[in-house]
Amino acid sequence: MEDTVIVYRPHKDIEKSVETLSHRDLHLVGRLNLSLIIKTILGGLDLIEYPTRLIESNWSVWYYWNDGNPYLNDLLYYYDYADELWMNSGGLGYDYLKDCREVVENCDHIDNEAPWSEEMSNIHKLLLLERDRQWYKRKFLNIRTRKLKDPNPFTPTGKPRSVKTRKIQLATKEIQDD
Repeated sequence: MEDTVIVYRPHKDIEKSVETLSHRDLHLVGRLNLSLIIKTILGGLDLIEYPTRLIESNWSVWYYWNDGNPYLNDLLYYYDYADELWMNSGGLGYDYLKDCREVVENCDHIDNEAPWSEEMSNIHKLLLLERDRQWYKRKFLNIRTRKLKDPNPFTPTGKPRSVKTRKIQLATKEIQDD
């Protein structure tokens, strides 16, 4: 499986995660990627007509799909907060979910929240450093020189990888997850 469409969660708190994103990632990750994942999940639930191949071919979608009991609450909160920050920063206004908002608001699967930990967030911090070191080194000063040995955010079984903060701080350069 690949992870071309990803949700970065560098903090357990969704708002803090979104606020950490660069301006480019706020739009690309926070709005566009999230809308693709949300629509794919809604398509998988047969609530809208939308291709569902990402459920089987993308770890982030597969994780948030959660065997048909999706973590839509987290995804929608992330998307809406990213959209709000994007608009407040002068970004062009377009709601990628406008064609399915009514379906989302009436969805029974909205209350499910993804389990997330700071250890899982640590992997995402390192991934964001790899993505744009110039921007994210200011956000993650204590780990700015560290790199992941394996850049995949998920284990081979689809669980989010994690690494303890202390392990990152003690590492000299490359880090293997727990």
